Amino acid sequence: MIIFFQLKKKQNLRNQLSLSSVNRQFKIFLLVALSFLSSFNLSANDTFFSIEKSSDRIEELADAGGVAKYPIDNFLDFVNNTFTTAQKQLFDKADNFYKSFNPSFNANELRGIDFDFPVTNVIKQEDDIMYQMCKLDPSGEPYFGQYFFDDINDDITKLGIGDLNKITSDGRVKVKITLDDNVDFLKSKTANIEDWEGSGQIFEGGGNQFYNPTAKTKIKSYEILQ
Repeated sequence: MIIFFQLKKKQNLRNQLSLSSVNRQFKIFLLVALSFLSSFNLSANDTFFSIEKSSDRIEELADAGGVAKYPIDNFLDFVNNTFTTAQKQLFDKADNFYKSFNPSFNANELRGIDFDFPVTNVIKQEDDIMYQMCKLDPSGEPYFGQYFFDDINDDITKLGIGDLNKITSDGRVKVKITLDDNVDFLKSKTANIEDWEGSGQIFEGGGNQFYNPTAKTKIKSYEILQ
């Protein structure tokens, strides 16, 4: 009951105070409070001690430029305990699709999908155009991955692979791909996510992604655009 009283109190103050006018400790506490349903899975039984203990991690994420949509640790518990029925159905759909290619697939990868948005199957036809941000091998040939996008004008910084500095430092280039067969993709919206390589940086989501790990074997031609 104490934590809900505190949350209500902070919410009332939110309309009167800007974050810039309060001290660092209160910023962190408020961020925890506002995020406990969607990101940190705090419950009515959580104590101020547990929130204080989380503050170092929240500060780290805030300094990195944002907050991940979902927690890295105990993600499946988070899904089972906090997702609505509709979100859980979308999660199960994605999980089943991924496992259709790899039965031992680790569902933790699904943290890269924002389950507040639709998850749908989309059939792309032979000769349809797709795009991918690829790294290049030593000979200059693309390493094709399993995530694609279908609009050349999509904001590449919202694909969950980093900002422009990260994309550039990784040596990624935009590649235009022509499919040589029909491909069943799982289309979803990317979520804010922590760097897969463990840097702690938050990669921004919000873009459309198309997943199919076998699509890279169904490429008729490609062109490196940048």
